[in-house]
Amino acid sequence: MALTKVHNRMVDGAVASVIDFGAVGDGTTDDTAAIQAALNASNTVYLPAGSYKITDKLTLGLLLRVTLI
Repeated sequence: MALTKVHNRMVDGAVASVIDFGAVGDGTTDDTAAIQAALNASNTVYLPAGSYKITDKLTLGLLLRVTLI
C-alpha cells in the first residue's frame, strides 16, 4: 500500500503560507514572486513575522476578498 503526503496548499481553499512558496522574510531577499504565488494559490495568505521585501506590484486579480494572517 502506498501512502501519499498531501500539503495544505493542495487542498482547495486552504491557507497558503508565503514560506511554502519560497519567501524568506529577512528584509534582504526579494520575496515578491513567493508572495504573488501564495496570493495566486489561495484567498487566505499567512505571512509569518518578518520583513518581506517586495520590489514590484502584487496582483490580486478578481478576488473578492483576501485575508492576510
